[in-house]
Amino acid sequence: MKYQFIAAHHQEYPVKTMCRVLEVAVSGFYAWLRRLGAPSRRSQENTGLGERIARIYHANRQVYGSPRIHAVLRAEGQACGKKRVARLMRERGLSAKPHKHRTRTTDSQHEQPVAPNLLNR
Repeated sequence: MKYQFIAAHHQEYPVKTMCRVLEVAVSGFYAWLRRLGAPSRRSQENTGLGERIARIYHANRQVYGSPRIHAVLRAEGQACGKKRVARLMRERGLSAKPHKHRTRTTDSQHEQPVAPNLLNR
């Protein structure tokens, strides 16, 4: 609220004076002004890279984790770090589906006779 007042009246009074009177930091006001503008270049790159990661993730049956996705991105020529890929996946809630283990169906505790070893193995 204070920053909005300063922004509305910065043509009439000096910003430094208004900040002193309203007991806010001048740097805080200018940081607030910057946040109102367009997102930074890095955040724009993260948005694009995150969408690309999501496409790779869904194209590979949602079983690729961050190491595999990082390898795919590197093979395509995209320069990025492993931790960045992991962070972007975490922010979007993407994680590799765990491998489904097969259920063991052999019953070794049966009463039937075992087949003879004809091959001497």
